[in-house]
Amino acid sequence: MKKIICAVGIALCLFATGCDNSKVTVLESTNKSLQVQVEVKDKEIATLKKQNEEMAKKLKDMTEEKSRLARMLTDAGLSTNPEEISFNECRENLKKISVGLKLYSADHKGTYPKKLSEISPDPRYLDFVPTCPAASKDTYTSGYQPARDLKSYKVCCFGHNHKSMMIKENNPSFDSVRGLEVERDTNIQQDDTNYQEEAKTEAKTEAKSEAKTEEKK
Repeated sequence: MKKIICAVGIALCLFATGCDNSKVTVLESTNKSLQVQVEVKDKEIATLKKQNEEMAKKLKDMTEEKSRLARMLTDAGLSTNPEEISFNECRENLKKISVGLKLYSADHKGTYPKKLSEISPDPRYLDFVPTCPAASKDTYTSGYQPARDLKSYKVCCFGHNHKSMMIKENNPSFDSVRGLEVERDTNIQQDDTNYQEEAKTEAKTEAKSEAKTEEKK
């Protein structure tokens, strides 16, 4: 009888051990499957990150190319944007003034006038000082700067008249040595954004103040 009981006990132990081993095997298999899935997801994430970086680079390149082409159109005078057309006309005005100054210099032993009024109105040099279309006034007389010895000069569109084109103040300009020059200001757009945000904040504050006044009434 004891032998039978021992045999049954041994059988039960073996059965229990077999069940545990089976559970461990299932768990190990599940764990490996999950690890494989994690590795696959990691690879997918790495691929997406790489694609995102490539797309960001392409977008940056396209933006730079767009800006470059826009500048080329502006420089060639082919733009249909009213602001760019005004800017191009302003540059042409500077070229006309430079021609008048050069003619004056040829008649005065290589010296330039102290003021633009000395060459305009004068049919020999310049019929009239043109008007900057963006400012709707003469901005060049104030922007004329001759050297002390009158051997050179610089004339510019005086003021911040082409800010919408991201052009610096007192630009464009014409230098008797370097020719036509344009300095661009990449910070103007940020300044405009800050100004807009400040305006929105002020508007909200005023609205709240008016609402409180209405409640008191």
